[in-house]
Amino acid sequence: MSPPRQTDASGSAQGNPACPKCKRDFVLRVVPEGFLERVGGLLSISPFRCQLCTNRFYGFRSGAGVAKQPMDRRQYVRFAVRLPATFSGEARGEGTVVVLSMGGCAIETDVRMPAGKVLQVRITISDQEAPVGIEAGVVRSVRSGIIGVEFLRLVQYEKDRLSRYIAGLLLARKNVTGTK
Repeated sequence: MSPPRQTDASGSAQGNPACPKCKRDFVLRVVPEGFLERVGGLLSISPFRCQLCTNRFYGFRSGAGVAKQPMDRRQYVRFAVRLPATFSGEARGEGTVVVLSMGGCAIETDVRMPAGKVLQVRITISDQEAPVGIEAGVVRSVRSGIIGVEFLRLVQYEKDRLSRYIAGLLLARKNVTGTK
C-alpha cells in the first residue's frame, strides 16, 4: 500500500478544480478506473471526487509534479469523530462512530457480525436534530470491536445533512491549520 498523497489541511489537494456540481473546492484526485481514465492521465486529465456532494468528475491536473504524487485509494477524506449510532437490519445494536466520511464510517461496537451484512444506520450528529439516517450500508470490514460500513443508499435530504456536517469538519480543519 502506498503512502497517502499530499493534501492541504482541508483534505483537498492543492491546485485541484472545484466541483462542477456543487461549486465547492473540497475535492480529491482519485485513482483512475479503467483504460480510458489511465489514458486521460497521460493528457493531464484526472478523475476527482467531491468530498461534499460525492460527485465524481474529470478535470485537468495542475501544478508541477502532480503525476508523481502517490495515489491514495480512498475516495473520501475520513475524520476521527465520536458520535453515537444505532444500526438495524441483518444485525441490531448500538455503538460509537469513530471514523466518518461521505462514503462510510467505522463503528465501535460490542455486536459481532461478519462482513457482507446489510444495515440501516442512524448517526447522531447533534443533540438538537434527529439522527442522520443511512438507508443501506454494507459491512466491509470487521476488526476487534470495530465494523467498517460503506454507505450504499441515503435519501437526498439525509445526504445533504451529512454533507453539511462534513463541510463543517472540513472548514474546522482548514481554520485550525490556517490554510486557505
